[in-house]
Amino acid sequence: MARPQQWRVDALTLVGEVDTTRDPNGGWTWNSADRRALRIVGELDVRLPTAADLLAPALGHRLAGTQDVEVSALPPRRVAGRSADGVRLVPRDPARTTVRSVDLWADVPTGLPLRVEVSAAGEDEPVLTSVLLDLELEAPPTELTDFPRPRNADVTVGDAPDVAVLADRFAPYRLPDELAGLPRRPRSPLSTGDATLRTVLAVLYVGWSVLGVAAVALFLSTLTDSPLAAALGAIALLVTSGVLVGLEASASVQPYLPTRYWLAFVDLFRDPVLYRDVLRGTALQAVYIAVFLTAAWANLMTKDVTS
Repeated sequence: MARPQQWRVDALTLVGEVDTTRDPNGGWTWNSADRRALRIVGELDVRLPTAADLLAPALGHRLAGTQDVEVSALPPRRVAGRSADGVRLVPRDPARTTVRSVDLWADVPTGLPLRVEVSAAGEDEPVLTSVLLDLELEAPPTELTDFPRPRNADVTVGDAPDVAVLADRFAPYRLPDELAGLPRRPRSPLSTGDATLRTVLAVLYVGWSVLGVAAVALFLSTLTDSPLAAALGAIALLVTSGVLVGLEASASVQPYLPTRYWLAFVDLFRDPVLYRDVLRGTALQAVYIAVFLTAAWANLMTKDVTS
């Protein structure tokens, strides 16, 4: 790890190698078996675990932040050639988890987790052990954490998707009140003033989003004498953009489609508010409006208006 936002983890499998790299702007995932490289710009809010999450420092840091646990001391031990103090985390309510205990040993000077053992309920031996065999605290050179694109690789680049928005869009079902014996978390209702403000912002955002397509329609109207043709052209753009937004194969062009961030107004009603896609959608529509209004004006100035 060169710094917290620049690191690399290589995992060897039976069929090849899966590399995960991270930099301040996003991350790469490389699968040598099918020679496929995936570039994600931004940070995934929700994702499945990766090999990097199971490394002792990352796993220990995540588990150490667990609430409602009882903490007890464990005998120190040598890990990765360094002295490590140990603690045991035991859930206060065993009925709410399948984990019996978590044993964690951390480096004394830095507090960095070096060994983590997770034991399941009803099991005598740990079901998951993650341990560092060697440790160097000096930051590695960036060439070791960078990802050089291999030749003849299938490269895909896309923005980090908002899983919550996708779920709202494609799964119009109410979540159950109870899952795996755990109750659904109640949501705090918005105050009247807060709800009114967010509604106004959502209406303004939706109106601003429509202006981008309206600018395209205006530009098309300068290319033809038929109002119907201009309207059909704008509708064709909407339909095409809507289809491409839902296709995985079009991930490379999705950030530039006019309807890509139309549903981001939903984020204005979240707690806390997620502004990332709202700001991106606002900027994208500003580009569409500026470009196509300028093109419409320039094209209109070359014509003689007779009626």
